[in-house]
Amino acid sequence: MNSTTFSIETSLSTSSIDRGHRLGNFHNYYTFHPPINRIGILTSCGVMNYILQHILLANHNQQKEEDEDVIRETKRSKPNDNDANHKEEEKDKQQQEEEERSIIFRYCDLGCNEGDLTMEFVKTLYHLYIQQQQQQQHSQLQQELSIQFLGLDIDPILIQRANEKLKPTLIVVNNSNEKKKKKKKELDHHLHVLSSPHSYFRECNLCNASSFNSIIESFFAAAEQGKKHHNSNKKYTTTTTTEKKKESSLSLSSTTTSLVVEKAKQFDVTTIFSTTMWIHVHSGDDGLTSFLKRACDITRKLLIVEPQPSKCYRNINTRLRKMNQPEIPNISTETLQMRHAIETEVERVIVSCGFRRLVDMKEEEEEDDDDTKKNVVVVVDNDDDAEETTKDGKSKSENRTQWNRMLQFYERI
Repeated sequence: MNSTTFSIETSLSTSSIDRGHRLGNFHNYYTFHPPINRIGILTSCGVMNYILQHILLANHNQQKEEDEDVIRETKRSKPNDNDANHKEEEKDKQQQEEEERSIIFRYCDLGCNEGDLTMEFVKTLYHLYIQQQQQQQHSQLQQELSIQFLGLDIDPILIQRANEKLKPTLIVVNNSNEKKKKKKKELDHHLHVLSSPHSYFRECNLCNASSFNSIIESFFAAAEQGKKHHNSNKKYTTTTTTEKKKESSLSLSSTTTSLVVEKAKQFDVTTIFSTTMWIHVHSGDDGLTSFLKRACDITRKLLIVEPQPSKCYRNINTRLRKMNQPEIPNISTETLQMRHAIETEVERVIVSCGFRRLVDMKEEEEEDDDDTKKNVVVVVDNDDDAEETTKDGKSKSENRTQWNRMLQFYERI
């Protein structure tokens, strides 16, 4: 059958016939790739603990510093008061403000399908945080965790399904049963973390820079508005330099399609699971490069990518031919020059954007000054000679899925 050029819009209209083999928008994806497969890898190789230690606690410290700046500015604006009772009241206020302050974690999943993996990622991180909080009562983990996430996918049906799953479920529990009361509290936490007004899924053509930038801008504008509303109810309202920076508008570069963003306008973690190939075949080498750069622009700390290897590209047209459907033209290695060594090419682009490749995250025990043992994540980057190999010559540090795709981890330098 002769190849026919299909626009993204046309491809969407034929999705029911193509069954996802043209755009990657499979409507039964998680029946053969359940979320637990990838979550298991992310947990076992130390990524989730890395996020907890290197991102959540770092966010906690940053927010604490901001609160202290506000308090110092407030004190400077007030006359000196040597009254002991007044000082005690101010101390109580400060403690109350710190208790009310939640740790904010922002996560973006590009190519989210119907959201199962996105939500499982959020739930796993949330429960890990709660577990650590219970185990370390005297540690910094004594604040509520607020997770704000955004999932993007091209298929409106999948996005509708994903948002439906975010709706809270009414649960009736017998209040006389303490065990059930505890379970209800856990379920309430579960529903709370997935039903935040600042967490949702949106339809987006990831090949389209304008559409992508607009949705990202709207997400942070809404999150910032919610933060301002929260802060307006707090006793300390002095605007600091840090807050003024955060209030600066999100602008688009006039010379590129990338977002010009600051740290307050970025996601702590961005994931791209099995999406790069579909971007690549529909927008070429330049389109894939631009997409990866946009993903880097919006990522503050950790970028996780699962690129499809070159052989997967061959399977696209093989399956379309079997369904007697038009092929996707110009996806050979001659046209898509990045395809031949796609995993290396993806790394090259991301590293050029100020990231380093992490090949392993080991968990080791370390003792505090008070001889208390704690687990810490030791990060090994791609320049270290720390990789071990199996008998067949494969690297043990290659975090491959059950369908033989490697998860790549990148940390902003």
